Amino acid sequence: MPVRAALPAAAGLLAAGVASLAVWAIDAGTAVVALASVAGVLTAQAALVRRAGARAREVETMPALPVLVAEVDTTTEPVPAASTAPLVAARIDELGPFFTLTDAQLKSIADQTSEAALGILAQLRDLDGQLSVMKSRADASHERANRISAEGQETDRKVIETIRAYMKARADEIAAERGHLSQVMEQMHSLKTLTRSLDQIGSATNILSLNATIEAERAGALGAGFKVVASEIRALSQQSRAAVQEANAAIAATQSVIETTLLGTSTDERRSAEAKQIEHVLNQLDAVSNSYTAIVSEHAALMADMDAEHVAIAHSVMDTFGRIQFQDVVRQQVEALVEALASLQVVLGNFSQCLAGETQGELTCGQELIARLQSRYVSAVQHTTHAVALGETARTEETRAIELF
Repeated sequence: MPVRAALPAAAGLLAAGVASLAVWAIDAGTAVVALASVAGVLTAQAALVRRAGARAREVETMPALPVLVAEVDTTTEPVPAASTAPLVAARIDELGPFFTLTDAQLKSIADQTSEAALGILAQLRDLDGQLSVMKSRADASHERANRISAEGQETDRKVIETIRAYMKARADEIAAERGHLSQVMEQMHSLKTLTRSLDQIGSATNILSLNATIEAERAGALGAGFKVVASEIRALSQQSRAAVQEANAAIAATQSVIETTLLGTSTDERRSAEAKQIEHVLNQLDAVSNSYTAIVSEHAALMADMDAEHVAIAHSVMDTFGRIQFQDVVRQQVEALVEALASLQVVLGNFSQCLAGETQGELTCGQELIARLQSRYVSAVQHTTHAVALGETARTEETRAIELF
């Protein structure tokens, strides 16, 4: 491709590359407008050069001259080379500050993008670290809660077992005491039989003393001593009967106390009520133990939800990491355009010198500029944009590896 014919293609490709870069970095709007302006200026300057026609193609192989001989175009008015070439050279020279400004703006955008991306990455790393700390603390809290719950359940179980064992032992003791009291009652019944026998003996002794008194009366003076003995026996008989009656009364009172207090229905009802109260306390302890289990289950479910949320946040952080990594791709694309812009500035400087007749040498063609720019592509999007801008077929060749953080 001739030099002047390749300039529009290079300018158009540069504008298309800048337009695709605008999709990646909105902050580069100023630089995009500037580069689009460069493309428009270059296209206009190339059109002026093409109007020189065949005579301009001959000038490429001739030593540089101060002026170019214009050739009449079949479709346009002839343009004197003497007035066109110096003007083109002067306009190209005037682009120096523009290239300097554009280069500085693009480098500033690349630096700002890199600094912002690094700052966001640092914040995301801090967030990921904080999430890890939160998860470790939550796991430790869950472990402590499980341990405390297990200890509480074990304590409740031991208390319940102790109370139940006490109740069983107490019931056995009460049953044994009731057996002993029953034996005491039987012995008291046997005492009643004994006192009854003593009462009968007292009655017989009293009758015997009466008979002795009668016989003493019959004997007269000879029975006076026997009469005294009979009187004493009768008094002793009466005392023994009185003692037997008192013993019977005491035995009856004792039996009544045992039957009403220790073996009575009210005592059984009272013991049954106490047993029910203790059983109610045991049921409450069981309920507390079950509540421990429910709390632990709910805490476990909460921890599972927190783990799921942590995983989701971690995935979001990793996705954000990936997206921010591609912000660095924007920086690399901007740097590639900066280099392309610098190369274009050098080429335009050479063109300016040749047009002004200051130097003579081989001029860089537009295809070489395109090849240099294409060698810096880092993504498939750039290759696709390249093909669309130049009307070529998109290639699926392996692209250069992207330099990430």
